[in-house]
Amino acid sequence: MSLEPFGFTRTQDIVFWALTRRGSATGYAIARDTGIARANVYHALEVLTKRGLASSSGGRPSGYQATAADATLALLAGGVRRELADLALKLGIEGDGTQEGELQGRIEVVGEVLRCIAAAALEVLAVVGPWVPELLPALTEARRRGVAVRVVSLGLPAPEGAIVRDVPPAELGAYWGGLPVAVVGDRRRVVCGVFAPDDVRGVATSNPGVVPFLRHLLRRELATAATPRVS
Repeated sequence: MSLEPFGFTRTQDIVFWALTRRGSATGYAIARDTGIARANVYHALEVLTKRGLASSSGGRPSGYQATAADATLALLAGGVRRELADLALKLGIEGDGTQEGELQGRIEVVGEVLRCIAAAALEVLAVVGPWVPELLPALTEARRRGVAVRVVSLGLPAPEGAIVRDVPPAELGAYWGGLPVAVVGDRRRVVCGVFAPDDVRGVATSNPGVVPFLRHLLRRELATAATPRVS
């Protein structure tokens, strides 16, 4: 299937599938595989990286890695969801729940979190865990593009630069009813969710009465996690 219906160009679609087949590659290798001019390949890779479908290792030459399949699906599903919300508003339909409010299922929750991270230009605050491995490359990529990323990871593996608190999943489940994730992007959007064994639920909002409050809570959690404990 082509990525063009999701707002990507034909060149970006070809580069995406070439990178997916390889898993990871340089722009030079993708250009050689596809026959597309190297400058166009690198531009396509930059777009794919910005939209979360790839990540860059940095350095010279820069290597690129395809985003995991389930994370890619979540991102594209979240994009369609936002497009439908925008269309609904233009048609005068309000309160349809497609842009704000409850999220159901792993694809919706992870998709909204990934989009929140990808859209951030200044700051990302997050509490994550190894139960959402799709988020690790996205957080690392946000840091590489200059976003101030502060993360508490409730276990390993953890994203680059994270504060790690290895909390047993059973303890988290007893407190949260599942395994939590919470992200604030640019002081303007919040996505939270709980991954339970039989269900995944979450919420996404840009409500100006909610975002500052949750941002404050995450900042406190980050400060507490960073403070050494005295035994």
